[in-house]
Amino acid sequence: MKEKEMPMEQVPSRGRLAPLFRKLGDLTVTALAWGVLWAVVFLAIGFIVSVVRPQDIDAGEGPDVIARVGFGVGFFSGLVFSVLVSLVESGRPPRGLALARLALWGALASAVWPLATHVDDSMVIILCPLGAVCALASAGLRVRQCISA
Repeated sequence: MKEKEMPMEQVPSRGRLAPLFRKLGDLTVTALAWGVLWAVVFLAIGFIVSVVRPQDIDAGEGPDVIARVGFGVGFFSGLVFSVLVSLVESGRPPRGLALARLALWGALASAVWPLATHVDDSMVIILCPLGAVCALASAGLRVRQCISA
C-alpha cells in the first residue's frame, strides 16, 4: 500500500517534519550570514571611528564590542528578512524573485530594529542600505545553490 493510500494515522512520520527543519535551517543560515556580514561592517566602522574621531568612543567601546552589537542586529534583521520573504514570497522559486523587491524586503527588515527599539531612528539611514545589500547577496547565494544542485 502506498503512503498516499494509507490512512493518516498509519503514514510514517519521517517525512513530515523534514520540510519544516529545512526551512528552519535556511532561516538560521540566512540570519547567521547576515550577522557575520554586519559584524564585519560594524568592525570596520569601529576601526574608522577610532582612528578618525577617537574621542567619540568611550572606555569599553572598542571595535570588538561594536562588532558584537553588529552581529546581534544583523542576526535579528536577517531573521526578520527570512521570515518576511518566506511568508510573502512563498511558492516562488529563488530565480523568480525580482531583485528590487528582495532589496526592498531587506531594507524593511533592517528598519525593524531601530524603529522597534530605543535606538536612534536615524540609524535607518545606515541599516536599510546594508539590509538591501545583504538581501541581494542572500538571493545570489540562494540562486547559486539552486543552480549547483
